[in-house]
Amino acid sequence: MSRSNSPKNSELVRRKSQKNDIPFYEPPSNAPTSSQIIKAAKEKLHDAKRNQVAYLPESANLARTLNSNRPFTPRDDKRTLFGPKSTRPINERPPSSFSIGSKSFEADPTASRPISATRLSPIEAKNSSKLTFSTQTSLESESRSSLRNEDTDLLKLSSPKSASRLAPLEKSTDKLKIKDDDDDKNQSKKQDTKTNDKIDLTWKKFIEPLVNQMEVFFKNNQIDLFCESSDLLNQLVCDNQMYSKSCSKRSLILKILFKYLDTESDKIKLKISRIILNMKITGSNLTNICRLLFSISRNSENDLIFMDPNIIETLLNIPERFDFKENSDTVIYFCGTIKNLSENIKILKALSSKNLEEILVRMIKDLSKYFKDTETLKAETGHALVQITATIRNLADLSNTRQKLLSLKLMEHLVYILKYYTGDSELMLNVSRILSKLTLHSDCCNNLIPHESFYKSFLKVMIKHESKQDLIVRVGFILGNVTGRYENARIRLISEKYSIETLLNTLKVYFNNDQQNSNGSNGNSKELSEAEPSPNEDVLIKYVRIVANLAISEDVGEKLAKRQDILDVLLKILEFKDLSCEEVIINTVVTINNLSFYNSQIIIDNSQKIVDCLMKFLLSNNLEAIIEVFRVFANLSRDQTVRGYLAYRKVNILAIAYLNSNNRELIYIVIGFLINIMTDQENRAILREENGVKKLIELLNEIGPSDWQMSSMICKLFMNYSDNNRPINHFFDQNETKLLTVILKELLDENFALRCHKSEFKSSAPEEDNAENIDDYMDYLWKQDFQPVAKFLIARLIRNV
Repeated sequence: MSRSNSPKNSELVRRKSQKNDIPFYEPPSNAPTSSQIIKAAKEKLHDAKRNQVAYLPESANLARTLNSNRPFTPRDDKRTLFGPKSTRPINERPPSSFSIGSKSFEADPTASRPISATRLSPIEAKNSSKLTFSTQTSLESESRSSLRNEDTDLLKLSSPKSASRLAPLEKSTDKLKIKDDDDDKNQSKKQDTKTNDKIDLTWKKFIEPLVNQMEVFFKNNQIDLFCESSDLLNQLVCDNQMYSKSCSKRSLILKILFKYLDTESDKIKLKISRIILNMKITGSNLTNICRLLFSISRNSENDLIFMDPNIIETLLNIPERFDFKENSDTVIYFCGTIKNLSENIKILKALSSKNLEEILVRMIKDLSKYFKDTETLKAETGHALVQITATIRNLADLSNTRQKLLSLKLMEHLVYILKYYTGDSELMLNVSRILSKLTLHSDCCNNLIPHESFYKSFLKVMIKHESKQDLIVRVGFILGNVTGRYENARIRLISEKYSIETLLNTLKVYFNNDQQNSNGSNGNSKELSEAEPSPNEDVLIKYVRIVANLAISEDVGEKLAKRQDILDVLLKILEFKDLSCEEVIINTVVTINNLSFYNSQIIIDNSQKIVDCLMKFLLSNNLEAIIEVFRVFANLSRDQTVRGYLAYRKVNILAIAYLNSNNRELIYIVIGFLINIMTDQENRAILREENGVKKLIELLNEIGPSDWQMSSMICKLFMNYSDNNRPINHFFDQNETKLLTVILKELLDENFALRCHKSEFKSSAPEEDNAENIDDYMDYLWKQDFQPVAKFLIARLIRNV
């Protein structure tokens, strides 16, 4: 199938001895292809450029990729853990609505007990009453009780009975060792006593008066003053390390803070939550604080109070205390909080500046060890991943995030999620929304396509969630992105078992859905389509695009072009739809063009049906549709039978008329089509009858050295049009012959031709390197494309005058 546009003298001799059934300038089989030549001249060609049929222009016969718009997702303002379309059973997922107050928390009475490797002796019953205090006692009495508790424990630790449990040593060192231990314990006791004395002093002098004042503000509903006081309390707690579990006042402080959660003010709740989090809480208290934060974050009006940098920093320190296996709800509600806040662009940027991306990817990595665990733990992991991926989805919108995510190997983690959670439609939707954004960029595609399981996972998603349009359309968009850029992606996708069948089935399902919806819409569908594609049409657009992109791979394209079922679906779309669904039609026509490039027997056998389906678009006012239709006709017209049918349908007359277009791309495609049509003698007269000869001479004179490819194509068309065995005046009148000869002589003058194009492109290539590349490229086109065929044509003109 490989052809070149450069004619050879040997070919001219060969053609004289053969029937006139192929273009005059078909090159020998050992001629370099156009893509090889252009690459050598400019070293900058798209990977889709391949060997060409000689009588077609490059832009007409090359199979090429399609682009499409990313599916739009309306923002969900409800801020729940799971979306309204979630398929998770309500009784198997954490709730989004609940009540959290002081009774949900508890201050551990053993929190102030020093950690010891020595087992403590049981406390006698008569002493236990002295260590128990009522929550109704004053701050001072509670402080003294905590201190007595701590002193009792310290005495237990330093008792001789405890020391006597040490392993026996030699007599000479035994006394020394015990003495050293006693000294250390005494020293530790003195240090603890000193620390507690300092804490007691801070408590009495600063904290107790502040807490009493906060109580007044709280009762009087003076929210701003209360919040200012809570900031001071937080600073005192942190500066004096009262968050330590060895602090005698820690439990007391927590009890005081917990009671302030019984308020309607979200601002107070958030301020108090910050202090509680800074107290290094864990377990059920941490879980309930995360629930409370999630509840507050559900109201977008609270975004403003979350913008405090101190609160953001406190939030992002929470993951350090996670133990997912012990309490998965902590992780789920924390991630749900961050997800809700990420809906606000200002907070999102603030979170990103604090390296939220790294925190989230690390969490995915930590959770991955549960992907193959029990069904319950795997499901809980899925709940958390839904929140995390929803946040990453929002982060992906930031301009500076992509490189961060790539450096953190996000693609690898997403592929791993895809592998184990294809049945979770909500999680798959979030992952697909992330990839829809990231695969718009080549570097992200490059990171994604090496993972072989990615293709299989998406095929599974298409099978399992066939009816979920919002997910299916995004899968199609992502696959279209990667297959549009990389040959490797095309080969890997098509090599997966049942890949073609799965793609085809998706097309059939949504084509049938679209047909049923249109039949039941009482004619209102057209109005809607003119604004934007319907959901069903959007799926058709994305999946037809995949087929088009797959077809640009020679190995894959040849297989697809031999499948009748693929062509049948495409032709049904063309028969049923019209240009009110422009993107559906354009994508389908381009796909047929890509398949017709391979000239398979299936394409030839169905060529008349293809022509019939496309004729209605050729008569439209849609310029893009007309161009795409002529691309297909240019490919189909390689077959003599098809050329006859195209002439019967008057397509050649329409093509000549379009030579008057102001669109150079259309003219370019039409000339390529006419080159093939002029191969048959019975089709040549129409060119002169419809004033095509005159128009082509005018075009050659106008474009000249500005477009050597089009100029050479016009010369090729005239070579096919004129018969070497008949006088030239049978094809051109005297004035046309004279004018054409003058134009050709001028364009064949190397000094004139190359000087003209250098002058013309000087202003469009201000950079010296670019200018040199263009000059070299234009020199090459003049010598290899235009000069040979122009010489043959002028020789024929002069010889037959």
